[in-house]
Amino acid sequence: MRRGHLSINDLIGKMTANPARLYGFEAGGIRRDGPADLVIFNPDECWEVGNFASKACNSPFVGQKLYGRVHTTICRGEIVYSGGAP
Repeated sequence: MRRGHLSINDLIGKMTANPARLYGFEAGGIRRDGPADLVIFNPDECWEVGNFASKACNSPFVGQKLYGRVHTTICRGEIVYSGGAP
């Protein structure tokens, strides 16, 4: 954990179970016969912001180095994104 940042457990809770509970969704966790919505990421990978996939390319983070990179996104059991570096 980097000083001044959330722990990985706090981050995952704030991005999964907490919003699901807030909005009354049956999601935010991994369970048998669940929706199989998962993200595979490396929290320690450093990368530089740029090369946007959308038409909007403006961001206050362009050129900054950030930690944490998504490698694969799975929605309803299907890979919908697989573009992160190995």
